[in-house]
Amino acid sequence: TTEEVWYTSVDGQRIQGWIVKPAGFDAKKKYPLMLEIHGGPHSMYNVGFNFARQDHASNGFVMLYTNPRGSTGYGRIFTMLDNGRLREDSVRDIGALLTWIAAQPDLDQQRVVVSGGSYGGYMVLASMVAFGDRLRGGGGFHAQHALPIGGRHVAEACRQFRAWAPDHGVGKATLTIAKDSPLP
Repeated sequence: TTEEVWYTSVDGQRIQGWIVKPAGFDAKKKYPLMLEIHGGPHSMYNVGFNFARQDHASNGFVMLYTNPRGSTGYGRIFTMLDNGRLREDSVRDIGALLTWIAAQPDLDQQRVVVSGGSYGGYMVLASMVAFGDRLRGGGGFHAQHALPIGGRHVAEACRQFRAWAPDHGVGKATLTIAKDSPLP
């Protein structure tokens, strides 16, 4: 079963997500949880069928996937809430989500892992650094942990990459390692 959930982040922002529970779910038990963070950040999860989530649920995990600030589908303002200096607010959304998980009687806050790719991989790394004491593990793939950008905005990084790609030279844009890399 897939169920819609909402939680409140640290600044009062409401965040939507979905939970996929294993067949035969017993609310009296505590289940391990796998949190999945999408790439983008300008992307959006929905309630559609996903084989991987169903597979994890069939192996006893509760799957949780949310749309933290920066996601599309909730209006332009929400989409822009993690740009530039606001980037860390989307990481704080994950911290608030971990607090929400701890309050759920059927979820085991001691067995929470996080996964994601691309921007979601960045969020995995950032979450592991910020909340490593609250996470059992994490797996990020294609993580943008040191995305070469001149500014702190993903759109700027895309513009710089397009300027660089045609001739494989740096061009007029000066590429530097992102100052907001989640790795220490």
